[in-house]
Amino acid sequence: MMEITDLEAIESLGHLLAYYKSDLEYIAQFNLFRNNQINAEDYLTEPNSGFQKFINEFKIARNIKKKRVKELMVFIKDSKLLEDTRGVDAFAEEIKNNKLTHKGKVMTVLASKIFFLNQPDKIIPMDSLNKKPFGLKGNEYSDFKIKINEFINENSKILSTYLDNVRDYLTKIENSVNIKMDFEKYRINRFTDKYLWAKGRKLR
Repeated sequence: MMEITDLEAIESLGHLLAYYKSDLEYIAQFNLFRNNQINAEDYLTEPNSGFQKFINEFKIARNIKKKRVKELMVFIKDSKLLEDTRGVDAFAEEIKNNKLTHKGKVMTVLASKIFFLNQPDKIIPMDSLNKKPFGLKGNEYSDFKIKINEFINENSKILSTYLDNVRDYLTKIENSVNIKMDFEKYRINRFTDKYLWAKGRKLR
């Protein structure tokens, strides 16, 4: 069992608060795009929470084949896999097979971060740092998801206790955006992600 220290929790809560609003704005903008309330060009170039800014900030722009970002957006909009929380690995294969990834590689990190936009209270995006504490070397989201679920099940009470310290701040931020989801699960997931990311960074 992975022990969460007070100092690690404080650092992770700091990261959570720093990016909580911008993450929710990315999600809200994605919802507008998927629901045909904003066109692809406007979504791509929106300066505060558009798709280009998202892929830059989440460090996945390099995973996308040059000059194929708009094609990826069209593919995302039409994909039925995004509604299935078990579909991350299959989606990663699909975008590779459609020649949308850099050097034709399977980009599971890219796929998981797109899934996060669509199902933020169910999906924790995977990257090289937040899978490190689990000792995972492979590229399968399904393996990562098993470890994540185990971690949350083992630590749900302590995670919630730490989150209680910033609950009022999180609620104010949540009320500032027009999104419907299970915010209790979302908070746990985002805090878990920030904790594992910070821990993984120290293991480099």
